[in-house]
Amino acid sequence: MKKRVPVALISLCCVLCLIISGCGNSDKEAEGSRPVEVVIPDGKAANYGEAYQKAEAIRGAIVGLVSDLNSKHNASLEEGDPNNTESLMYSIMLMDMDLAFTAPFKEDKVAIDSAADALIQFGLKNVKVQHPKANSYGITFTGSEGGNISFEGVFDPDSGSLRFDKSMDKVAYGFYEFVDLGNDKFAYQTDRERAYVEYKNKEEVSFEYSTGGNNDAAADSIYPGGGVDAGWVTTGGASAYAQVYSFKSGVLKIDATLPSGDRVAFEIRK
Repeated sequence: MKKRVPVALISLCCVLCLIISGCGNSDKEAEGSRPVEVVIPDGKAANYGEAYQKAEAIRGAIVGLVSDLNSKHNASLEEGDPNNTESLMYSIMLMDMDLAFTAPFKEDKVAIDSAADALIQFGLKNVKVQHPKANSYGITFTGSEGGNISFEGVFDPDSGSLRFDKSMDKVAYGFYEFVDLGNDKFAYQTDRERAYVEYKNKEEVSFEYSTGGNNDAAADSIYPGGGVDAGWVTTGGASAYAQVYSFKSGVLKIDATLPSGDRVAFEIRK
């Protein structure tokens, strides 16, 4: 059975994310479902923190696009209409909230020390930050309900990619990978999700996304080099995943299983 970090710790992490990495803005979010402006850092990430920012920015653009298209599609439909996609609007995550604990890291002692100080100020106990070698970072602390929690992050300067792993009492319970494949293409992977994205000139050219998989942290890892394409997202066939999203040439296709167990397919034009 996988161990989970207490809810209070997850909430704390969310707040920390907003404070130390600037990944949220309540004023802008209140204006609509999509951020007013999404800034994608140009070029290859130079450090762990930049890779995190780039991954979050691209993720935000994808989630915003899907939300906008779903809202447009549902505008003329009544609630309960079989063609209404409202129940699918918030399915894309491509994130790990605990990742925010490592967001400030880079090859700078001040940044590393400030991350530890912030965690201590939030009341976490026995906080220790490790920097065993260049582009490798770790945080350990005692959970609010006990247990020794460990977060580990690594960055590959050659590709601009990052990987994040977490464990409790040395038992792994989650991982996250963001891989820069080059030529404006990117891949994401977590325990349950995969995505392959082409993002160029501040526009989502195309993406493939799946959730409901069972991805192994070791056997299925693509960090740091990737070597995957769009077909990797649905290796087991689309029907093997709870939801599959595909966006290309201005058309969003959704193939998903509803809470009722019914399998549905939608096509929405931009």
